[in-house]
Amino acid sequence: LELALKQKLSDKQRTRTEFLLGQLYAQKKDFAKSSEHYKKSIDGKNDPEMDFYTKLNIAVNASKGGGDKAYAKAELEKIIGNPKYEKFKSEALNTLAAIEAEEDIARAADLLKKSIKNIENKDLKQKAIAFAALGGIYYKLSEYEMAKNSFDSAAVYGTNPPIENIDEVNLRKTVLGEIVTYLKTIRKQDSMIALSQKSDKEQRAAAKRELDKLKKQQE
Repeated sequence: LELALKQKLSDKQRTRTEFLLGQLYAQKKDFAKSSEHYKKSIDGKNDPEMDFYTKLNIAVNASKGGGDKAYAKAELEKIIGNPKYEKFKSEALNTLAAIEAEEDIARAADLLKKSIKNIENKDLKQKAIAFAALGGIYYKLSEYEMAKNSFDSAAVYGTNPPIENIDEVNLRKTVLGEIVTYLKTIRKQDSMIALSQKSDKEQRAAAKRELDKLKKQQE
């Protein structure tokens, strides 16, 4: 393919050859070289889908340490804000979140939430990927209940067809289920101890609040 580029090619052939070289170098984990070829393929006249995946692959390379992260982030921001790429918006948000997670975990979480709430997204795989990534962020922040809820959702949306890390998602979901049950037990015990130290009047008021809460749940 490198030799082919030295031949006289049409713009479309050259664009396609550069794109294929980008894929090949990415498979070899030479992400910097891969991004060089992807960038050259953008110079040609691509259809919106190929244009999107070219820019997306550059961003993925950047997230793996190859290429200019600032350039990749800028291209993803353009995609997210361009109605022409509406059907790819969630995938772009997920990829941008993966890059941002290394330096700004709060922004990464916000991007993933936008991806999940994107009403134009009909791709359940991207929704599952977003939930799994969000679960990972909550886990790092020791927000175990929120992490479990996110992994539960990732398992629902990402089982059929399975997302790449579905086994990890299911494992974390199971482990977090045990952790959350344990934490709830501890909180309940602490609450009971704290309640036992209150006056009779305060204990009756607490009992009434719990009773009212149960009634609302049964309505």
